[in-house]
Amino acid sequence: MAIAATGGCSNSGGSAPSSSTSTSAVSSTPSSMPTSASPSTSTSTDPLAKNKAAAIAAVIAFWKKVDQLDALPKGDLTSLDLVARGQVLAQYQYNIGAARQRGETAKGSTMVESPSATSAVDPLTYKVAACVDVSEVTPYKNGKPRSVPPGTSRSGWAYGVTQDPKTLKWYVTTQRQTGTC
Repeated sequence: MAIAATGGCSNSGGSAPSSSTSTSAVSSTPSSMPTSASPSTSTSTDPLAKNKAAAIAAVIAFWKKVDQLDALPKGDLTSLDLVARGQVLAQYQYNIGAARQRGETAKGSTMVESPSATSAVDPLTYKVAACVDVSEVTPYKNGKPRSVPPGTSRSGWAYGVTQDPKTLKWYVTTQRQTGTC
């Protein structure tokens, strides 16, 4: 299951090698957004505000899709290509598939808390920093709930998000754990 992402804390299956993460968006500020929610679009004077919001929305959509696939033992792993590309796509397809073979699934929503986006050198690439909280995700092994080690439900992550120049859709392309949050 994707409770493990690409970083430090190990959980079961679907995500990148050892690290905690699931699917839903929240913030460490009073305003939190579940993965199903999209970031608010304000009438900011920042000309990049629309792209920043789109990059953040891509990270939220990524975790929503991972949560969906973690909960569906027969879900089509190729559907991850709707939200991810490159290393992240390959890693999560592998991890979720391997978790399924071990009888591991997960149910719940990963929360993406306090997301912030900054532009990179390439105008089609943004960096998104966020705290990912999987405390509302329950891992299962062969249909039975499993316990999660204390202190592994929240971790900081940095994502590379790229816009496809043909479709103008945004995809998560890189991910690395940045510590705790």
